[in-house]
Amino acid sequence: MKKSIIDDIQLINIPDTVELVLSQIKDLIAERKLLPGDRLPSEQKIADRMGLSRIPIRKAFARMEIYGLLNTVPQSGSYITNISTEALIGLFNIAISSDITGFDSYDVMFQNEIRDLLEIHAVGQLASNATKEQIEQLEDIHNKIVTKFETQGFDYLIDATFHLKIIELNNNPILKSFYVLIYTSYLQRLRELSSVLDKKDLEQRHKAALKEHHIVINAIKKRDKTLAEESLRIHFNKGHIFHEKFIEMKKLITEKKN
Repeated sequence: MKKSIIDDIQLINIPDTVELVLSQIKDLIAERKLLPGDRLPSEQKIADRMGLSRIPIRKAFARMEIYGLLNTVPQSGSYITNISTEALIGLFNIAISSDITGFDSYDVMFQNEIRDLLEIHAVGQLASNATKEQIEQLEDIHNKIVTKFETQGFDYLIDATFHLKIIELNNNPILKSFYVLIYTSYLQRLRELSSVLDKKDLEQRHKAALKEHHIVINAIKKRDKTLAEESLRIHFNKGHIFHEKFIEMKKLITEKKN
């Protein structure tokens, strides 16, 4: 029997346009042509320059927001998240190679257990070894979060810089890589959380979280490794209890839809 010509036709892998857009933005950051906190051109301008429609640009911007790489300010524009270049590149690599939007909330919970262990270890090391300048950096980030909360409300991305700074100050690239990987999933859950829970509940939790950050900083300043670890553990546990409320609400909403 004669072989069908279809058997000899090879699969053509067409690169994902969104990933190509993300890769180009990541390269601009790596080359220091685009810096943390910089404003990006409009979607339309980028689309025109790249010779694309706005659709893949819009999708790229949306994925960047999900992964905490972009902060869109109404009537102002879209800004690259103001965290370290290394952290940005790590998040871009993850955003380019995977999509976490379909993760189940329970999967994220297990990932957060690993996140807790990594950061608790890091804060203990920081309490033992941090320089005065490093502690001042952490205090500065905390003060910025407090100021923004008082004037504009809580910002998850700025809050994340506090936790990322604890990791970064350990100067351990392997620890940082694992943490950044898990953090992306955590950020996705926080974004879902903010759209489901009551605003007053969120505000109360955010106020409490800021006080908990302050307790952690004080423990580091006292060079009390055990207290620093326990303070951060309490902070995480309170957050997890709060997040469980979101999971139950999500289950109820899904059941009602069905």
